[in-house]
Amino acid sequence: MCSSSEATSRETDVELSSFESTLLTSSTSTKNRHRVLDPSLCIKKYRRSAAGGGVSTYDDSSTTRSTDDLLQTVRHVVYNIFCRRRLAGKFDFRQHNHTLCVVSGFASDRLRGVSVDVVQNQYANAAVQTLEDLERTFEILSLMIRYHIVAGYLCCEAIQSKFQKRFNDQACMSSLTMLFGCFRGMLAQNSNSVPDHQHQLKRKVDEFLCYAALRHLCSVVCDDAGNGGGFLDVGDGYTAILSLFSDVDDEEDFPKLMFALEVVKNVMGQNLNKVWRLLEGDDGAWGVLCRCCLAPALPTLRAGILERMNKAYGPKNVGIDVSHVGACLSMNNGEEAVEFCKSVGLEINNNIDESIEGGLGALNIGGISKSEGKVIFKAVANLNVGKEYLNRGKRDDAFVVGGVGVKEGCEVDADGVQDWPSDFIWAVISLPVE
Repeated sequence: MCSSSEATSRETDVELSSFESTLLTSSTSTKNRHRVLDPSLCIKKYRRSAAGGGVSTYDDSSTTRSTDDLLQTVRHVVYNIFCRRRLAGKFDFRQHNHTLCVVSGFASDRLRGVSVDVVQNQYANAAVQTLEDLERTFEILSLMIRYHIVAGYLCCEAIQSKFQKRFNDQACMSSLTMLFGCFRGMLAQNSNSVPDHQHQLKRKVDEFLCYAALRHLCSVVCDDAGNGGGFLDVGDGYTAILSLFSDVDDEEDFPKLMFALEVVKNVMGQNLNKVWRLLEGDDGAWGVLCRCCLAPALPTLRAGILERMNKAYGPKNVGIDVSHVGACLSMNNGEEAVEFCKSVGLEINNNIDESIEGGLGALNIGGISKSEGKVIFKAVANLNVGKEYLNRGKRDDAFVVGGVGVKEGCEVDADGVQDWPSDFIWAVISLPVE
């Protein structure tokens, strides 16, 4: 995972991470100068070539790791460090109280180093890369993309000094771009293969085309809301989503992408209740990742639903049960629904008796207990949602995780970030291709 010259130089230069040190010297309380190198754990560090004259170089720093080495490195970073940091065993980091943001910072840096070597392999060895090399590269990038999606969601409420969301998003999009290039290379090498093989290749990339579309949709919705263009007045941003995918020649080969475009179509048409039904339709790992991609846009979409409800009813001061409003917002927790409604300027009244016969008050909301109080619509003409609320990161595990129970085993670290169980994180990131 790292050359011997870099490993020894970094030990000498006091640049070893606790994740690369021997167990006895890996404690966070151990000063860097006292860390002892564990050669089996040291990973090539990301270094910018234009960072100034002060960056150390190594005798064999120009040696690019093979795809086998890169795959081993990514699996170690994502599985042993990011996913299993709370499990006892050879890689037992729990006793050292590493927070999720600290682990993500280390993992992201080492994965950036992997990205550099992937690019160098693709360009320097493009003429001699075998199909096996391309398939391994595809697996490397697949794990990296899912890692960035999950890490971005888990750390979305962390302050900027703890977690660099912008860098994480950039790394995710760069990995997606490289993966699409890898897919084209695989198609070119399989141009004369049987149709079933090409069908399997398209199904592999289908998952990531879906993520790219949903992430772009999320950025369009959030950017427009933050710029004061109305909740969902997103203009021509959707055109860019369709222009991303020049490799799609048969819709039947790309069902996940078609799902993402269906979500896009319903957001564009402001059929927001259909959007929620689409997103709630899969409780597996792929469904969790899709909801993670759209998580930053959820407050905007929910605000759009409330805005339409506020304009829909004729009489003023209409009271709708909090539980019914929460169901429309896919919030099973009455307190969260109340907090969100108040944040957009709606009033809550625990004593009002009005309801709409045959309307929301007549809905049969299965499994959701009726909350006390009613949300008052038509009391204000327009809802007021500030940029600071719509664009802030906010975790929503009850919706993102869906029907999968992960509450048991969750822990809150020193940064106040809630951590999912290790096995669940790995099950999501290692999602097998169907």
